[in-house]
Amino acid sequence: LEELINNGNYEGAAQTIYNDLGASLFNENLESAYLKTCDIDGPIQYLPVLFPECHIVTTNFDDIIEKLFDNNENGFDLVFRGAELDEALRNIASGSRLLIKLHGDCRIIANR
Repeated sequence: LEELINNGNYEGAAQTIYNDLGASLFNENLESAYLKTCDIDGPIQYLPVLFPECHIVTTNFDDIIEKLFDNNENGFDLVFRGAELDEALRNIASGSRLLIKLHGDCRIIANR
């Protein structure tokens, strides 16, 4: 595992962990790691101020960006995940305000 990570093979490292833990435990651990309740501080808290009307594209698995914008009363109309990019493009054209999570969401196995 260490060798895979040191060589930049993060997908291979993730696959090794998945193989060792099994699907159920891997997914449970992934979700609990990315959905920890924490205070949102630092520069990220300025995103709603700097980009109140913009679409956001992220590689994050967590829900911090959704929480940030919802807390500032300017949430997204729709959230799309990696495999749904065609649908996201159609909705951008219709005027919806979107959050696009390129790598999916830690809560939705099928779109990671």
